[in-house]
Amino acid sequence: MPARSNHGEPSPLVARCADDIERFGRLLERVSRFEPIYIFVPIHKLLESNNFSDEFQNAMVFPLVALFFGTGNQTPYVSSAVIARVFLDPELRLFEYDRKRLLATVPTMFAFPPLEDVFEKITQTIKSNGSKKNRVLTSSPVTKVVRHRKGVTVYSPGLENGVEEFDEIVFACGAETALKILGDDASWRERIFLPMVKYYNDLIVTHDDAAYMDREYEFDRRDDGDMYMIRTDPSNPRLIEMSFNLSMYQPHLRGGSGRKRDIYQSIFLDDSDTSGWSVGDIDEGKILYKRMTRQFAHKWQHFAYWVPFVRFLQGHRRTFYAGSYCLFNTHEIAVMTGLAAADRLGAPYPFGDDEFAARQYKTTFKIVHGLFARMTEKQ
Repeated sequence: MPARSNHGEPSPLVARCADDIERFGRLLERVSRFEPIYIFVPIHKLLESNNFSDEFQNAMVFPLVALFFGTGNQTPYVSSAVIARVFLDPELRLFEYDRKRLLATVPTMFAFPPLEDVFEKITQTIKSNGSKKNRVLTSSPVTKVVRHRKGVTVYSPGLENGVEEFDEIVFACGAETALKILGDDASWRERIFLPMVKYYNDLIVTHDDAAYMDREYEFDRRDDGDMYMIRTDPSNPRLIEMSFNLSMYQPHLRGGSGRKRDIYQSIFLDDSDTSGWSVGDIDEGKILYKRMTRQFAHKWQHFAYWVPFVRFLQGHRRTFYAGSYCLFNTHEIAVMTGLAAADRLGAPYPFGDDEFAARQYKTTFKIVHGLFARMTEKQ
């Protein structure tokens, strides 16, 4: 049994940190009540000022925060208010808080159909509906954007003659990519606020090295075993890696009486310090895929200097912004901000019949576009 599992029998770690776990729950409730203040307090400051043990911080809280947000070496600087939200907010929480174990048991997971099929269906729907001018271009990078009084000029090798005029533009890409594309056309607002979104490089390795997982994570391979796993550097517990057992929520990897094959994904966070990375211990012959990704960190500055001000960029100079970086780094936020940008352009929210989804959407819309931005009424 893994020594730090949140399912099965309580571990020795949970027993040692029992008092801290219960106090942490009460502290989160206080943070939630006074969120406008705690948005500026990084989680490490909150824990240290309230005399939580190093073991609780380094073996329980920081690994969980890294798992939630993929923050790696920047984990101690995540906003306390954001952590309270993901534990306590019924609409935003990722796992349910447990006063005895910190986390409730393993969540129910499901997998989408192959995303290639999903995007192909969306593409065909766009092409078949509305104007004959509807197009979907791929492998056509935008190299330059110039906005003017009558519209937006977009430069891309995929466009006819390499350039075309549009009424408005939505940047559904990272903040640093949007700023690079805008170049000299960026306004003073965009030059000030877009750089507030800070990015870091992460290495993602997909593999089937069971020996590595057993050695580094004490992996539990029962059918109801480990899904998400965290490894801390023995010499510096604030350096964090994480792994996933993809077979736990990928139906095509499961057989009728259990899993056909365990496939893992290990993530090495923030390449500004790779000294503690264990990627070199993965058998090269069992690596299926490697790729570098770039993700933003949920440091307290993100919520102090970016999130409150993104609304003032929306619609400014015929431009809208969409992506998880507008708020939290989750797929749900990314999708909702895309729907919100479409909403501002006249396409009403399509899932109004789902009460929970619509309520989340309206909350996200107000944060990202402002309380007084108008939502399109469904005809």
